[in-house]
Amino acid sequence: FRVDFVMKSNWTEARQHCLSLGMDLASLHSKAEHEAIRGLLPKHLNAWLGASDEAKEGRLVWSDGSRWDYVHFQTGYMFGFSAGAAKDWVLARHDSSPDSFLWYNVELPQPLALPLCATRPPPSAYSATRNATTSQGRVFTIVLYQTEKWDEARAVCRERGLGTLASIHSREEFDLARSIM
Repeated sequence: FRVDFVMKSNWTEARQHCLSLGMDLASLHSKAEHEAIRGLLPKHLNAWLGASDEAKEGRLVWSDGSRWDYVHFQTGYMFGFSAGAAKDWVLARHDSSPDSFLWYNVELPQPLALPLCATRPPPSAYSATRNATTSQGRVFTIVLYQTEKWDEARAVCRERGLGTLASIHSREEFDLARSIM
């Protein structure tokens, strides 16, 4: 985990910052991970986690695509108290009690918080890949990884050492790419 103590930002800016470092906002999957970040963050600061339900209200997902398998929300703050207000981004902060470090789903206007970056899941967290090679030796690889964001798809290719997103230059390449989808 890495906390950038010089840059307070909204959730989107924080995520872009982490992506620029080859990381993503942190996803937490255990009490041990939760306690690890609790120790990194001073009591007076908030930090963005990679959790959001911006795509579908009420369905929290991790920005790195990992499984949603752990929560540590302040009571009542998983989806917020105010009726009708969309709460799309999750931050972690120390609460009033000295031993608490809890998550809050917050709405606009977003508070400013520090980006809490983490390395993205290892390649084994993604589904399998399929490869094909053209007669000119160009290799196409399909990474079975679901995302709706171009920059995230490009980052997955780079992380796996596959270069960047494909550009198709001939009918042969088009047919080959289609054959492995």
